[in-house]
Amino acid sequence: MRLILATRSVLDELSNPATSTPMGVVCIAMECVFAGRGPIGEAIVLITSTFHFCLAFWFIYMVFQYRLLPDPSFFPNTVGLAYAAIKTYLYFPLPGKIFMGFTVFFFFATYFISLIRVAINPKISAPVCWIQLSAPSITLYAMTIMQQPGPQREKELEADADLMAQFFQLHHDSYLPLQHFMMILSLVGLVSVLHSLWMRWPQFKTKEFSPAHAAFCFPTLSHTNAVQAYRGAVDSFSTIPPGSTFKIALWSYWLTCLIVGSIVNIIFTYKFFKRSPQWTKVDLMTGEEEPPEPSDTLIQEMIHESGAGERILQPFVSPAVLQANETGTLVRLRRGTEDYRLHGPYIRTRHVTSLGFDITMDEEEFRQERAALMDWVAKNAPRTRNRTLSIPSMMKLTSKGRGIYGTFRDEEAQHLGHRRSTTMDTYY
Repeated sequence: MRLILATRSVLDELSNPATSTPMGVVCIAMECVFAGRGPIGEAIVLITSTFHFCLAFWFIYMVFQYRLLPDPSFFPNTVGLAYAAIKTYLYFPLPGKIFMGFTVFFFFATYFISLIRVAINPKISAPVCWIQLSAPSITLYAMTIMQQPGPQREKELEADADLMAQFFQLHHDSYLPLQHFMMILSLVGLVSVLHSLWMRWPQFKTKEFSPAHAAFCFPTLSHTNAVQAYRGAVDSFSTIPPGSTFKIALWSYWLTCLIVGSIVNIIFTYKFFKRSPQWTKVDLMTGEEEPPEPSDTLIQEMIHESGAGERILQPFVSPAVLQANETGTLVRLRRGTEDYRLHGPYIRTRHVTSLGFDITMDEEEFRQERAALMDWVAKNAPRTRNRTLSIPSMMKLTSKGRGIYGTFRDEEAQHLGHRRSTTMDTYY
């Protein structure tokens, strides 16, 4: 619905890796909800899965443009393709297997670097860190496609006992060890997210509840789903007898995850409904000067002129997150209101509680993080660049009569080794 009523706002969010991450979660939700719902559900699943596939590669393109390293915010748009794989497989097995292959590739290309960065980089926010739990869980779930025979193969297995024995032995020797490995990685992810939350708790507990807290819901339930899928693999292809200590412990763990995840989901859903009116009614009457467009920001200059990018351990927040905080969000104004008459159908504002799965920084925090990035740039001499690529943007807005935003002040330019004309700095 929002895509129809506020298309430019959605496209603007898809122009930044930090703010595009929730779109992957939206795709996952639609794929899960509409699968098996008749012809209309099939059409929605196929369209959504195709869009999710394209979104994954658009996200990777943006990652290279912003010079980002893997962190948990990558997973909904990339590894989250697992849900497209599972649900598409119900209708068209071959595309489902192709999606699964990309899921596994994305997982092994990003997960281990993300594990290291979450452990040693305190600049990654607590909600984003919690998404770490989802990557091995949904990859494990996607791999269940490997043990599902097609309709014709299933008939052959039912008719031939020897063939069924070979099928069991093959999966016992190859598929089951892979599931054991993925389950171990899922438990490593659990330890990682618990450690990250404990390390960031003193700062995180002071933050107001926001839409970014949704990052605590879907990874927890994805992990529960993965444990159930693992239980199915163990029951089907292992020789461990029913009622064994291992199976009882595994069932108990699954039940604990289900109960805890459901409670967290119910509480957060209640809070979401309660606070939705305040989140969706943005205050535009406080005299805030409209933030700049992504192409006119200070962060863009540092990325493209100074080569600013992420490192395994870095003293600054991700440039994509800083970019999102500098530009704010693009809000659709209701026709016929005073704001619509003054600003037109859209306006940018920072009066929102979250940007993607990152809680919006206050002005002091943003100054500090921007200064940390500028200090890093000052200590790392700009490289000579013959060609530059602009930060990806699906759409651009004009700011007629509102001045030019995002240019350096003199003292900021000196950090970067050059000077630019002094114009109004939006916030500072």
